[in-house]
Amino acid sequence: MAKGPDGERPRWRKAMPDKPQPMIVAIAADAAGERLDKALARHLGHVSRARLQAAIGAGSVTIDGRVARSAAQRLA
Repeated sequence: MAKGPDGERPRWRKAMPDKPQPMIVAIAADAAGERLDKALARHLGHVSRARLQAAIGAGSVTIDGRVARSAAQRLA
């Protein structure tokens, strides 16, 4: 990990966890037919769609316990 001139991690990096923490997002039934990445981005405004697409592609997103197949997957 990159360190500053004083040998310490930059402050903004100190606040970030080294390992991502799992989270549960409940999406209302009225989102049926919406793309997975778009629905998640709407609920997680602090996370970009590109980052969500990468997480989905890496198999880090599940729907009802099953790994999501694609960011373009439509919600049921």
